[in-house]
Amino acid sequence: MRVFALRSTLACLRERFLFRPLFPWMTVLKNVMYGPTVRGRSRKQAEEVARSYIGRVGLKGFEDHYPRQLSGGMKQRVGIARVLANSPDVLLMDEPFGALDSITRGIMQHDLLDLWMQERKTVLFVTHSVEEAIYLADTTIVMSARPGRIEAVIPVETDRPRDLLGEEAMALRLKLTRIVEEQVLLSREPRRTSGVYAN
Repeated sequence: MRVFALRSTLACLRERFLFRPLFPWMTVLKNVMYGPTVRGRSRKQAEEVARSYIGRVGLKGFEDHYPRQLSGGMKQRVGIARVLANSPDVLLMDEPFGALDSITRGIMQHDLLDLWMQERKTVLFVTHSVEEAIYLADTTIVMSARPGRIEAVIPVETDRPRDLLGEEAMALRLKLTRIVEEQVLLSREPRRTSGVYAN
């Protein structure tokens, strides 16, 4: 197996990390300024970057609010702004919207897509939602059950903005759902390990 070093700035967003890492004693502005400041930017530069991203995620006017004064979706936006303020080359998003209600989740997906259109960062987005994958992805990668390996790589060639009820999206949804369901069923079967079946 070959291992290649990634010479890029990497940022990770996980659902549990988006809500909890906001420093409760810092305002929205100070939370977003934190990364650029630690990376050596001057206070003025860090504030300019932070205000720019706060505006891009739709939180202009909330700069002086504390995390306890924000809704879950707003905290999510602060987390995204804080990560993007560090200018990562690659953004890892591990089910970042998993804890949100369906309406807020849809809004966040739309907002993330808008930000991606502006930034054009590489995003690796992990989700258990077939619809979310179709809506956001250029390429979907389906992992196998146990052990976790790449089972299928399927490009999403539907033009944006995507209509999830359109013919192409529905056909892709059916295809992906069948592959995922097959993996779920396989994961329930006993595995042979050294001549012994193991669950």
